[in-house]
Amino acid sequence: MIGRAPVATLVYRHRQHLISLSAVPGGQTIAATPKEIAGYNILSWSENGTVYNAVSDLAAPDLETFAKAFRAASAER
Repeated sequence: MIGRAPVATLVYRHRQHLISLSAVPGGQTIAATPKEIAGYNILSWSENGTVYNAVSDLAAPDLETFAKAFRAASAER
């Protein structure tokens, strides 16, 4: 849940790291998130009316690489 709204969350593994990817549908806005909290990097983007939030202890460049690959896979569908 984000706030009081249920959201879909997928969990990916990259080597020894987990990546939590939440999708907030319908263009619902959420509070602006910092890019890092307590050692966890956060990356947010919007695509086709859905706001995505990826959270992981991966280094920021590696999390960005994951997000690019996710967006590219989504575009292929």
